[in-house]
Amino acid sequence: MNHYRNPLGGWTGRLTARVTAWVTATGLQLCGLHLVMAQGDFFGIQVVDAATGRGVPLVELRTVNQVSYWSDSAGWIAISEPGLVGEEVFFFVTGHGYEIAPDGFGMRGVRFTVTPGGRETVRIQRTNVAERLYRVTGADIYRDSLLLGVEVPIKSPLL
Repeated sequence: MNHYRNPLGGWTGRLTARVTAWVTATGLQLCGLHLVMAQGDFFGIQVVDAATGRGVPLVELRTVNQVSYWSDSAGWIAISEPGLVGEEVFFFVTGHGYEIAPDGFGMRGVRFTVTPGGRETVRIQRTNVAERLYRVTGADIYRDSLLLGVEVPIKSPLL
């Protein structure tokens, strides 16, 4: 005898309960996967202001196949892409008020070999009078720093 009382009743109520259980279990598994990956499998790139050495937020690094990565408030980008591991990857670098010198082909970007646990730095020149200090809004303003195990300056860096 079924003592479960669902306002939807019948098979729809049981289906709703099963879907809810599956979504909850899947969410917990993904959280567990996230924690395992956060232990050093990420390739880190820090974008810094060439004049001050300070991390620059909201700078886009885009691969030639149009995959974009954005720097967090400390200038860090965490990459965990199995298709890029061990490969030399060219990233176009763009950010409002900042630029990087063009290479011999006129491309503004950098080239790195992506390795788990590896770290690289991109130095960009400020062209704007104002210096960009941090992101004011948005979720997870220090997400990539946390994934890379970098210390962050605020108590609640995630939502």
